This record gives sequence, structure tokens and C-alpha cells, in this order.
Amino acid sequence: MLKPAVITVLILSLTSHLHAQDRATTERVITTDSTPSTAELHQWLDSGSPRLVAWAGYFARVNNDATILSEIPALLAHWPEPPVLTTTVRGQSMFAQQSLLDAVIQRNTDVPLSTITAFAPEYPIQAAILVSRKPLSETSFQLDQWYRSGGDPWQGRTLARIAAMMLAKSPPSSFIADVLSRAEEKLTISVRLESGGYGIGLGAGCGDSIGMGVPNGWPPISAYMAEENNQNSSGPILVQVGDDRIAYTRYSAFGGSGSCYGVQPLNAQTRHRLISYWLATSPRDMSWHAEEFHTIVWTSQEQYLHNLAVEVETQRALLRATVESLRAAKLLNANDADAAQPQLTLVIRCDAKPCPLPGTSQTAP
Repeated sequence: MLKPAVITVLILSLTSHLHAQDRATTERVITTDSTPSTAELHQWLDSGSPRLVAWAGYFARVNNDATILSEIPALLAHWPEPPVLTTTVRGQSMFAQQSLLDAVIQRNTDVPLSTITAFAPEYPIQAAILVSRKPLSETSFQLDQWYRSGGDPWQGRTLARIAAMMLAKSPPSSFIADVLSRAEEKLTISVRLESGGYGIGLGAGCGDSIGMGVPNGWPPISAYMAEENNQNSSGPILVQVGDDRIAYTRYSAFGGSGSCYGVQPLNAQTRHRLISYWLATSPRDMSWHAEEFHTIVWTSQEQYLHNLAVEVETQRALLRATVESLRAAKLLNANDADAAQPQLTLVIRCDAKPCPLPGTSQTAP
């Protein structure tokens, strides 16, 4: 492991891009057939050149060089931003980091949790892979931090979702209560006349990104992508809770990528899946769902208000029963159960023409 003084030298050299070793080595053509020694790899790692650092990571992985692999975590922990942040400079810095991360992942190098948290905001999938290899007793606090602080941008949302799934198998105190209190059922009531109404249409899409090809003089570099519930994926499973599975794929960082199975954030649907897991049932067999669609056929104002009250109270009773089932299973204590009530949101759709209602949507009181 590198000493603090050496780390300081590495930071200075990486940010300046003026280290003499880089100028000396750039005269030499490096290819995947090269056979650098450990001493040379150490020089490249210490060169301040993202390209040479990337090559050091590549050969550390290919040669399983234990010395270089042991030095990589310290460099990752103190990775500096380049002094002049252009698109090209930032891209080169990211490629170098990805090469080092690929090396420690593929060679199963032990990376301290504090180091993982340092690069997790930029590389959530690589961070999650490395965390998944550690005992939950060591990582539960950090996972809880990711779960509770997850938000924009997508990296934070992805970490929060993966962390929640990892914690679900051995939930810490108040974790289930927190998930329940943030859970939501959206009850959509369609009001129509006996002659019929109009349906609800849903749609989705996804796309790919275009690759750039391997830049001249750079090594092959691998990035990582996570996919959720892709039955055709043969990648290693990162985390699985019930039938909900997130696997990861290793692909060329210089090539195109994309998937229709991106990791969903924590939302009404994914929280519902966690709750169904704790109840030892499938999401479809739950007594309530994240989205419920019911219909009321209009005959009169009095009949409509009565049916609406029955629908709302029926769903509220199902939500209360879920909390009670978890308390009975000793997954919730009495204090948590009082506060752990999923939210019920009511939406009224008027599919009747002419519409007998003054408004088209509202929230249940």
C-alpha cells in the first residue's frame, strides 16, 4: 500500500501532466503484446499520464500483478480532478479510472470501503460490485447511507436502489418501516356511464449510445452496466431479492452501449416488490398493488359517493393489513408500525361524456 507521501506525489503528477517519466515513455510504442515489468508499471502508475495509468491498469489485470494491484486502491481514493477540465481531459481521466477499476474487479482485489465510497458517486456499478463482495456486517451502514441519500443524478438513484435490495435480506433497525412509510398505492377510479368509456394507454422506449472506437495508443478498457430483470442476460448477478434481479455486464468503454433493462430507481413499484419479498409472496399476488385501476359506473351522485368511499376504505384496510402482517412476523415493532403507513393517492378519471363531475382528479384525504 502506498504511503501518504507517495500519494501526494501521485496527485501532483497526475494534475500537472508534466512528469518526466511520461515524456520518456511516450517515445515507446505500447501495445497489448508488450511485456512491461512491475517496475515499469509502477512508473506508469506514477507518471501523471491518464494513458499510461490506463496501460498500468490493463497489464496489472492481464498479468495479475499483485504489487501493482495493491497500489491501485490508494490512487483511486485520492483521484484528483484535472486542473483544466475540458471534455477531452475529463474523458481521458475517466478512461484511466475505469481501467484501474476493471483491474481490481476482475482480479478480486480487496478495496477499502472508504475508497469505494470515494468513487461511488461517479461509478455506482463498479462500487456496488466491490461492496457486494464484502460481508453485510461491514457495509450495512454505508448501504443505509446510499439508500437514504439517493436522488438525482442517476448515479445516486441507482446506488439507492441497489443498496435497498442488499439491505432487504437482513434489514437494519427501522429500514422496513422507512420503506413502508415511503411506499405508495395510486388508486385510479374511472367514472363512466353504462354505455362505456375510454381506455388508458401506456408506452415506453429505450435506446443505445454510439461507440467511438479505441483511441490511438490506448489499451482496451472495460466499463460496467447493470441490467434489471433481463432474462437474456448471462452476466453475474449483483443482487437478487425474490424474483427481482440485477445483473451486470462488462463491455468496451470505447464501444456503444445501451439496454432496455436499466435499473429502476426506488419508486412505488420497486418499494412494492420489497414489501412483497418480506411478506414471502410475489408482487402480483399481493392484496394491493402500486397501481390499482377500478371503475365506478355512474348512476347518481349519491351512488357515486358511496361507491367511492367503499373503494377508498377497502384499499386503506389492505394497506393497514400489510403493516399488521409485518408486525406479526416481528419485522416491525409496535412503534415503527404506527408510523409505517403506506400512502394512498386517489385519482379520479372521468370517462363519461358529458362528465357529471366538476373535476377530474383529487388526492384522498
